[in-house]
Amino acid sequence: MLIHVPEISQRMLTLDLRALEQASLVRRTVFAEVPVKVEYQLTQDGERLRPVVEVMREFGLWLKSRPQCEPDAPQPATVKAMHAVPSSLDD
Repeated sequence: MLIHVPEISQRMLTLDLRALEQASLVRRTVFAEVPVKVEYQLTQDGERLRPVVEVMREFGLWLKSRPQCEPDAPQPATVKAMHAVPSSLDD
């Protein structure tokens, strides 16, 4: 799995997989081999989430491909409007 997600550390991957297992989204199988072999498989609930995760993945890839730019600086009219809020709303 580290091959498919090279930016994640072994520790973070382990923590994420444990959380998914506790949420019953993946099933963990440990094989009595040396070295120990562990496999993860989506549960039925995990499979139900597959389309949602795929759409989120596609959105993330799209977002990552967009050029980065600086956020717009507040315009003077915006700053004035922010300071014009009645004090009764500040509480």
